[in-house]
Amino acid sequence: MLATAAVNNESAAQAVADTDRSPESIHIKTRDGSSFTVPLSLLRDSETIQAWLAEQTEKSDKRDDAKPKGTPAAADVDTVPVFEVPHVTPYILKKALQFQLDYADAGEYEEKNFKYEDVKDEYKELSNEDLLQLTMAADILQMARLTRACAEVMAKRMEGKSPEEMKAMFDIDGLQEIDDEKAGEDELEDAKMQIAEEAETDNATAA
Repeated sequence: MLATAAVNNESAAQAVADTDRSPESIHIKTRDGSSFTVPLSLLRDSETIQAWLAEQTEKSDKRDDAKPKGTPAAADVDTVPVFEVPHVTPYILKKALQFQLDYADAGEYEEKNFKYEDVKDEYKELSNEDLLQLTMAADILQMARLTRACAEVMAKRMEGKSPEEMKAMFDIDGLQEIDDEKAGEDELEDAKMQIAEEAETDNATAA
């Protein structure tokens, strides 16, 4: 049985304005099979989710077009889409969603204006392992502000460290093992490479 958790926030839920074709929420299934019901207002800046929703809408349109004319529409039993993130744990997904909520009123994100000082203390205090996992989740979901925040914290911790010390702090190759049957191995490898590149770039900038 799937463990189900709901991310509840009335103000966030009310912020969903465009409901013409998109659902107001989606289910996100994590690595252990837990399912979270998440309002789309928390995922507006997730390029991965937005692209996936557009793909689902396109598929739905094609199915509707293929139906014989006059076919009645099927009853809506459960139209909430399910998006799987097999490399992300429930704890890290909650952190990513909490970040979205914490910065919901921060205005439009501009990378050049987002600095270490803009990162809330809660995220600066994450363990190295959790920070790395959160960075991976942000990259997979393509959440630009969260990705930048994680990179800023990571770069700050790397200041003055040797390459060997950095590798020991953030063991990218030591990310939690993923079962071979899990989908998205290429996506995970891309995320790991992106994490390494962003950390290296930010550390060079800080130096």
